[in-house]
Order: sequence, then structure tokens, then C-alpha cells
Amino acid sequence: MLPQLPQSLRACFPKGCAGVHASLLPSYRGGAPLNWAILDGATETGVSLFELTDGVDDGPIYGQERLSISPRSCIGELVERANEASVALVRTCLPLIKEGTLTPFPQMGTPSYTLQRIPADGAIDWRGDALLIDRLIRAVGRPYPGALTMKDDILIKIWKAEPFPDNGPRVLGAPGQIANLPDERFPIVVCGTGSLRILEATTEDGTDVLPMLHKSNHQRLRPWMMME
Repeated sequence: MLPQLPQSLRACFPKGCAGVHASLLPSYRGGAPLNWAILDGATETGVSLFELTDGVDDGPIYGQERLSISPRSCIGELVERANEASVALVRTCLPLIKEGTLTPFPQMGTPSYTLQRIPADGAIDWRGDALLIDRLIRAVGRPYPGALTMKDDILIKIWKAEPFPDNGPRVLGAPGQIANLPDERFPIVVCGTGSLRILEATTEDGTDVLPMLHKSNHQRLRPWMMME
């Protein structure tokens, strides 16, 4: 979300002021729209070049580029694609805006709004559904702070995981409990519904914690809480 420019400043530019927002407006107006698109389970998002107004990302649109979101899309890849699409959109539209041959069109449809996020929003509640926790991990990975959990007094950042397949062995345990199964390369963590295979996780300083998790069979991860 762009900081709002006051009308007094926008008035200095006869052709108005434009900005790029990382969504297909009017969907996902507001903060962290790409993160929220993954969290929301969206299959498509995009970028919009629009005229800045007094409202929240509600100005008329000069152009949009669509981006697909696959079931395994991660935020880093989506940010990179959105940046590339934004550059292409500006290069296409800006000369036309300058010439006065591109007229913006009003936003159509019911808007949705996304709120800003903080690192604490990446804390994992292992009592949740494995599919939703997987979305969280994919939505807050690099370049963002990562999905957070604790092993004893060690803060762990989970960067990559995947739902443990339904056709695999059943794993019965308490939410957050770690299982190391025969013939499994990666540790499994039990969730409220389903389980997750942990593919990449580190400490704050970047140390790989998968070896530690492999030695933690039956032990438990617990929620990370931000210190006041």
C-alpha cells in the first residue's frame, strides 16, 4: 500500500499521480496484499496501476497485469513476479498517460481490504489445519521474517514445508509433536488436522535445525510469543 499523498501535493501535477498496487483492484486494497492472497487461498492476483486519490487504493485504474498463484506458490517467487509485472505495466502505460491517450477506468465490483502484518503474525499455532499452516509458511517466507515456532528455548523459523500426504502413514500425536518415521527424510509435525513435512527450518542466525528435529522424536514444538 502506498502512503497517501495529500491533495495539495497531487495538485502540483497536472496529469495527476499514479501508483502501483500488488493486487487486482478492487480486491485486496490495503497492506500486504500478496501475503494475504496466499493466506486467502487465492488462485490469481496481479498488479494494478491506478490514480492516487484521497481513499485507500480506490482510484481509477490505468492498467492491470494478472498473475496466477499455484497451490505451491511462495511469497518470494510471487513478489519477484509482481515486481517484473509492475515494471512492464509502468513502461506500457506511462507514455500513454503522458500523451493523454490513456483514460483510467473506475474500479468495478465489491472491494476487499487487507491489513498490515507484523512478524508476530507469522507465529504458528499447531492446533490449526495443516493446509492453513502450510499457507502461512508459504506466505511469510523470504524476504519476510518466516513462520515462527519454539523448540524448548530455541526460536525456529520454518521456511519450507508441505502437507504430509493422505496416502502416507497415519501419524497420531498432539499438535506440535515431532515424528521421525521410517523411510522419511524429513521430520513430521502433527497439526490439529493433518500433519506437515518440514523441509527447511533454521534458527535466527541461519543454522539448519533439521538435524536437531531428527533427534527430537516425540518432543513438541510450541507457539512463539512476541516478547513485550
